[in-house]
Amino acid sequence: MPIDKQYHFIAGFLIYLIAQFFVPLGYDIAIVAAVGTAKEVDDYLTKKGTPDINDLLYTIYGALPLFILKILF
Repeated sequence: MPIDKQYHFIAGFLIYLIAQFFVPLGYDIAIVAAVGTAKEVDDYLTKKGTPDINDLLYTIYGALPLFILKILF
């Protein structure tokens, strides 16, 4: 996995880890998706980065293990 995708995965994991303490189940994963989307929109509008749907997906993938564990337990 490219280093950029690893950073997105870790960012999604950390965003979820923090968000779960402040919002109800379901909203936490939505926050991860919203932050990831905002990052890609910022990349597109400012031209400082390369917008990529896969970056967004890897951000969400980072949150999924915690989300699934929280649902199961």
